[in-house]
Amino acid sequence: MKPYVSTDRADLWLADSLEVYPRLPSESFELVICDGPYNLGIEGEEWDKVADLVALYEPHVTEWDRLCKPGASVYLWGSERGWPLLHPLMLRHGWRFQSLIVWDKGSAPSQKCSREAARNWPIASEVAGFYTRDPWNQTAATGPATFVGHAAGKDDRNWIREWLVAEWEATGLRRKDADRAMGTNGMAGHYFGRSQWELPTWDRFVQLAEAAQRHGPPRGRPYFVHPEAIGLRESWEHLRASWEHLRASWEHLRTEYEAQRAPFDLPIATTNVWRRPAVRGAERLLDASGEKLHPCQKPIDLTERMIRASTRPGASVLEPFGGTCRAAVACHRLGDRRAVCIERERAYLDAVRPSLEFVGGDDAVSGQLGLWRPS
Repeated sequence: MKPYVSTDRADLWLADSLEVYPRLPSESFELVICDGPYNLGIEGEEWDKVADLVALYEPHVTEWDRLCKPGASVYLWGSERGWPLLHPLMLRHGWRFQSLIVWDKGSAPSQKCSREAARNWPIASEVAGFYTRDPWNQTAATGPATFVGHAAGKDDRNWIREWLVAEWEATGLRRKDADRAMGTNGMAGHYFGRSQWELPTWDRFVQLAEAAQRHGPPRGRPYFVHPEAIGLRESWEHLRASWEHLRASWEHLRTEYEAQRAPFDLPIATTNVWRRPAVRGAERLLDASGEKLHPCQKPIDLTERMIRASTRPGASVLEPFGGTCRAAVACHRLGDRRAVCIERERAYLDAVRPSLEFVGGDDAVSGQLGLWRPS
């Protein structure tokens, strides 16, 4: 069994996700975009009619435990009725709820009954639960600043805090001396304390290192230079002249710290409400008869927004209910991420193939060219 389509930016599997998961390596994905059945009972769409939504999703969420990296994220799409059923499942598996995204499509669907007969508000939105997995922070956030750091100091796996504390205590100085060295009031508690911990910035790290070396007892290596970052017995004078090993130490700490965090890069002027019309025009994939290929197509720019915000360059993205495989197209557009999309319907994969840069349009069954026409 191998991918139906494979490029340098995407693998498209023609299969059920539960068949493909065992073939994927552990801890290989930084992001999951899950857009499976909503159980809306769409007329003529048997795939969307699910007797037990939680039972359907549970084996998938279980597999994500193995497939996702420690600092991974999930966007779990659903309806205002279906998503609340799945939310407890995500929490049981250790995913930390961050926010609820609302896709506001901007206009109500055509009403099939008169105003007098209507018994509910017309629905013109979809939702996505945004979850992260941060090994060093298992408590609920209290605000934007606590997205990762706060409570990490309480976790025994956070060796960085322990090492920072040990380095400062070796000087014999007090924490208020650290604040004095940095010109702050109480900031040292964020670096050494178990509550509201965070990693010092480079500038703060230099201030702490200078104060430690100036006032601490002499020893074989400079303070705040981590043994794994160097092979040294250099003097502080050499260290201060070049900053090479001190900088290497801080980068060593920062790399370890960032590896435990779910990446997040907030797009400018955005909130959790995404206002974007439903897919239409050239972006809407059609079947051979000119009808809509898939009833629930997502805008490519929304998929790209999720990938940009919640992955680093070089990351892999999993789309277990591929549909028209927007993650694959988005990764081709970005050029520095890779997608694995899994879909059971051959027609959907054939329609998206021409949208991938390394696949021409002549072999697509539907003839649909997607977002780009081959030159």
